[in-house]
Amino acid sequence: MRSALLRGRDCDRLGTIETIAEGPAAIALSRGGAPKVYDYVDPNEDACLFAIGEGGVLVALADGHNGEYGARRLIEGIEAELAPAACAARPPSLDAAGWCDFLYAGVRAAASGIDEYRAAHQLALAPTTLSLAVVRQREGCWAWCCVGDSHAFRVDAAAAHDLGLRADESRRGYFLGKPPESWHRDATSLGFEPLGDIRAVVLASDGLSENGIGLDDPAAAVFEAVTAAREIEPGRRNQWLARELAERANASHRKRRSGDNISTAVVHP
Repeated sequence: MRSALLRGRDCDRLGTIETIAEGPAAIALSRGGAPKVYDYVDPNEDACLFAIGEGGVLVALADGHNGEYGARRLIEGIEAELAPAACAARPPSLDAAGWCDFLYAGVRAAASGIDEYRAAHQLALAPTTLSLAVVRQREGCWAWCCVGDSHAFRVDAAAAHDLGLRADESRRGYFLGKPPESWHRDATSLGFEPLGDIRAVVLASDGLSENGIGLDDPAAAVFEAVTAAREIEPGRRNQWLARELAERANASHRKRRSGDNISTAVVHP
């Protein structure tokens, strides 16, 4: 398995965007386009990951609060504990129920690392959101897991469809990095479906969409960017798209004079 991470502590200069791409996947991370106008602990509290194996691709991003360590520990845990099986030649499951069980258990295991790190270093709670997707082109399917208000878009020829929890006020307030009993399956968006006519899978943190900070219509912006990316040569397409979405978010931050961290991850099946 090959993997790459971008951590908030490594990307703390305002306005800059770091990107990494390989094969069908790319990630991008930025502190944001303008200073934050709310209280925060670390300049950049996002982190993101891609992992590529014989059987598939995993992308994930996390948005931490009260410290960069929450997102970092979650993404590092996913890389170590969930990605190897998710991307292996043999799939963890062949049906929707099995994939949802596998992702939920894997995220719970990875999230335990946040609380262990907090206790060991006597830190404040770091409530953390997550968006994660696994694309298995060989089997023609993909699966996702979202907690909190980060996004997971399925993009087809007609639109970008957000499968995250942002529109569901009853569930999107839940976070990882808190006591396990405060997060449960009902507070998680889990799904599995055929790839079908999907053009891209796109993840983004709420730096893309936060009220008064991000874009007014993030789904439309994602669809426009994916459509524009079709004109980019295939070898550069994923990196261009991940960066383009981060730059659109940063442009909104500059316009509104109010920033937030932004992380993106993309897969073209």
